[in-house]
Amino acid sequence: MQGRDYFTIIALPALGDLGSVPPIPGRALLNRIEGNGKAYTAVEAMLLSDDLLLRDAALAGEQAKTQPSVLTADQITGDSPLPDYLTAETSAVRTIAGDAVWDIYYHHAADIARQVGNQLLSAWVAYEVTLRNALASQRSRVLELEADQYLLAQDLACDDVGCQEVVSAWSAASGPLAATQVIDQARWTWLDENDRWFSFANEEIAAYAARLMILHRWDRTAGEKDQ
Repeated sequence: MQGRDYFTIIALPALGDLGSVPPIPGRALLNRIEGNGKAYTAVEAMLLSDDLLLRDAALAGEQAKTQPSVLTADQITGDSPLPDYLTAETSAVRTIAGDAVWDIYYHHAADIARQVGNQLLSAWVAYEVTLRNALASQRSRVLELEADQYLLAQDLACDDVGCQEVVSAWSAASGPLAATQVIDQARWTWLDENDRWFSFANEEIAAYAARLMILHRWDRTAGEKDQ
């Protein structure tokens, strides 16, 4: 059946619960699905978001603890420029310089979702934008700042989809690491509700990639806590 990739999905290593060890790197996942062009393109766009998080950390002076999936090591450290599709000019003035890259990224990922017809990727972008903006609004209120200058890709946002409850739990967290894990737990729950499990469609491969990213991010967070 067109749009179904039974063999690839069945052959992927099983993912454990949130907090378990990720079974493969993101780059290895891309290698496994390179024969499925549409799934590969969607997953590449999704995994790029984790690379951009690694880049933000590296530019802030943190040492990268995992290898990127899409970008090169030099692009992560800022020693090489980002791909052209992440450096488009924008008229928006950003208080935080890195926000311009994220705004471009979200629109890039949304465009990819439309091009390959991946509804999971499209919904994931909308959720990520909505959640990020909800958190930015809360931080702005606490710091008595204008929220508008910190909001990204508002044209891609969706309805609240429970983000305010996540913001409340995030605000009540005991520390930065716990707050980060609150957000990733919310992302995991969202995937449980939207992953189209056993559909064997490309959306299921994208959901697998999203969960794999969360496992890697949680693993990095746990490593920071142990130091």
